[in-house]
Amino acid sequence: MDQPDLPIDNLLEQLEEYRVRREVRDSRPDRVTNFISEVAEAFEPSHGVGRVGFDCQPAPAGWAISM
Repeated sequence: MDQPDLPIDNLLEQLEEYRVRREVRDSRPDRVTNFISEVAEAFEPSHGVGRVGFDCQPAPAGWAISM
């Protein structure tokens, strides 16, 4: 008799599927993702470790990026 999948196995499988779908639907050009990475590197947290958030949307004249 087969054992049911463990919940953690299901979660890991879902995470991998999400990662693949996200990579496929990311329509940002490399120059935009590189720019976001470079700007994020320039931020320094006031203390501890911090991550820079961003929003990137297509705009009529190119891309609108908010950091």
